[in-house]
Amino acid sequence: MDILDRIVQPISEKNALGKALKEDPRLDFIDEEMMKVGSLSHGSIEWGKVEELTIELLQTQTKDIKLLSNLLQCLQQDTNLEGVLLSLKVLTVFVNAYWLDAYPMPGEKGKGLRARFYKQIMQRNSKAIKRTAVSSEDKEEITQILADLEAALNGVELDLALFVSLQLAFKEREAEPLEVFEAPALMPGDTADAEKAQLAPQVPSVYFDPKNERATRQSLFSMAGFLNTTDVKADLGYRVRRNALWFSIWQLPSAKQGNITELAAFSQDRYRDYAGLIEKQPSLALLNKIERSIEQSPYWFDGQHLSYLLCQKLGYEKVATAIKQELQSFVERLPEIVNYQAQDGSAFASVKTLQWLEQSPSNNGHSGSGSGSGEVDDSWQEQYQKLLQMSEEQGLNQALLHINMQLSKSGSVREQYYWRLLSADLLSEQQLSALAKNEYQVLLNNIKGMSVDDWEPSFSGLLQQSLANIDNSGL
Repeated sequence: MDILDRIVQPISEKNALGKALKEDPRLDFIDEEMMKVGSLSHGSIEWGKVEELTIELLQTQTKDIKLLSNLLQCLQQDTNLEGVLLSLKVLTVFVNAYWLDAYPMPGEKGKGLRARFYKQIMQRNSKAIKRTAVSSEDKEEITQILADLEAALNGVELDLALFVSLQLAFKEREAEPLEVFEAPALMPGDTADAEKAQLAPQVPSVYFDPKNERATRQSLFSMAGFLNTTDVKADLGYRVRRNALWFSIWQLPSAKQGNITELAAFSQDRYRDYAGLIEKQPSLALLNKIERSIEQSPYWFDGQHLSYLLCQKLGYEKVATAIKQELQSFVERLPEIVNYQAQDGSAFASVKTLQWLEQSPSNNGHSGSGSGSGEVDDSWQEQYQKLLQMSEEQGLNQALLHINMQLSKSGSVREQYYWRLLSADLLSEQQLSALAKNEYQVLLNNIKGMSVDDWEPSFSGLLQQSLANIDNSGL
């Protein structure tokens, strides 16, 4: 199970917060290790074990801010950015779910104590950032994580001055140039060997520890990156990355109100930016950027779909197939996961992604039948991407006129209904939710008297998911 899932998971159905923990051998060990911080014994602290025990207690025994503070300090020990960003995401989900009622002193009487813990946590975050390398490529992800944290802090009325200091710490690191080390002087005969050494990717060290999922995951991510650099068209690195993402997730995330989790949604603005670049400027650099975003978001299934589409654009067919197969394998493990939603009600998997996932590997597109009957050579998803681009460049009216022309050419009921589904999807994308909802409902009502479930089993499911997405969005 992902760390964020474990932290946000209620202790039990009847008691989400658990109990105030006073006596537990695990707690004693954590306290003993944390007493070493800043002392002569600092170097002997077992950070990995402390991290796992704090997660275990927060998941199964108590929602305690002191334990949370200890966990965040463990995560911040990494000198890479991944640990710092993870600590901010853990803080965000905990604040959203438990902050005001958490131990050791819940409610109004604990307000002062919570403020002191908060100050301590934020100051440590700022210090951790100052020793972390931050590149321009990380800016979008950092911006989104900080936006989620700011919203959470506003929700519990915490002092935002400390948050502003955190923002400034990131900006200072972004402005600093990366340190450059000079290579030792070369002898005349060493030039060829040096060039080979510079061209050869450095093999990362591999670390596997069943008791430290995060370190194992990061090691696998590093290996995936290495494999991608050795052969960009090979699928192994992409499979390893997805194994790292999901190897520890065997349970559905904790959810309230049915299938709405406490997890933050992926930025829709960034999703639209990625989708637009796939159409206009597909590149390996863009693929690497999307893959880095995927590493931070195990339930961002739309991102998996974007990677697939981009790989197809780049001609990496083997990689595209691997991405889809790995996601399908994960969904087979937890079939209900595709119906889950982020905290704001946005779906883990959009209608387009569900449609793509339900296509068989041997038929990645829904083809029409018969020449001159509105035959669709590309997948319906690709048709939708073309409609989005047309709408952006020529206006919504032109895109709808194109759909109308295709409807007039359609030679089968199946084709007609899919074109109408695309028109409703387009209206929904343009925030015309009432019109989209009406069209979805009309289509759903029409197919009830037909044998559509035999003709296309997924169609009614797509319509129902679309209606649910609009209802949850509140538009």
